[in-house]
Amino acid sequence: MASHTTSSAQVGAGVRFNTSYRTAGGWWLTPEVRVGLSEEVGSRTTGVSASFAGVPSAGSFTLTGVPPDRTQATAGLGIVMTASPQLDLFIDADGRFGATQRSGLISTGLRWSFGGPASGTARR
Repeated sequence: MASHTTSSAQVGAGVRFNTSYRTAGGWWLTPEVRVGLSEEVGSRTTGVSASFAGVPSAGSFTLTGVPPDRTQATAGLGIVMTASPQLDLFIDADGRFGATQRSGLISTGLRWSFGGPASGTARR
């Protein structure tokens, strides 16, 4: 199969709500809720033309994938734990919900900022 590129162009809008609380141990906790809407404005074509390498007599064939939903709702939850002005720990769960497709992602990690406050600290 030769190389193939697929493009997607999406626009979206949403809102995010968060607030910060200081714990007895001195950490800042910032829970967050996100909701939105995403619209695919590009092509939703998913076909790829392919052939077997070294067997030209076999001809080519088309592989067709599932086209993405045009409109999807988005939702997410997260929390940032600020341990120091340079260090944030975070966990996020995000989802996309369309008429025929659903997807989800859970991510966790830490952010260390060199020379300034980490991003979670800037939210206060």
